[in-house]
Amino acid sequence: MLGRSFLTVSFFTLLSRILGFARDILMAAILGTGPLAEAFLVASFLTSSAAYLLKAHFPPLSSLYSLIS
Repeated sequence: MLGRSFLTVSFFTLLSRILGFARDILMAAILGTGPLAEAFLVASFLTSSAAYLLKAHFPPLSSLYSLIS
């Protein structure tokens, strides 16, 4: 059972890497390597970082409901 789980996780990790590489190729083909691409990557990084920080430091609203009742 552990071997099957290992293969499943490995397969989806490899698939994620391949799809990420394809995404990067498409982005480079569409946006190029100039300032527009840099602006897009910085904006994407900042929004992802903000979402990560907010999720890490604030509890979900559903957990607050259990405290009230």
